Amino acid sequence: EGSEAAQAQHSLMVEMLPAKYQSAKKVTALFEALFPGRIHGSVLHYETAAFYNLKRLKAASDTIFRCSCCQKRLHKEIEKVVALEQAIARRKRETELMLRDVALDGQVD
Repeated sequence: EGSEAAQAQHSLMVEMLPAKYQSAKKVTALFEALFPGRIHGSVLHYETAAFYNLKRLKAASDTIFRCSCCQKRLHKEIEKVVALEQAIARRKRETELMLRDVALDGQVD
């Protein structure tokens, strides 16, 4: 209710953004150009796939292990694997952006 309800009613999720729009500032500018004076802000969520994968893995592990201490141990190991996956994805994105910038500077054909 209140401002939270208004925000939820006026929010949208955009997926598969081109690389040139993958920053909150650029996304806000894009939508501000489309809807002048009507954009409050934008938030990028890079790791949503990892979050949902983590939830699915934990739920699956809970059906295998009934013991709560085993579940907790396995959940910690799953979280470590997901954190590693996120770090690799982040490094890949950084490398791709760096290579793109080098290519745009004319240093790579």
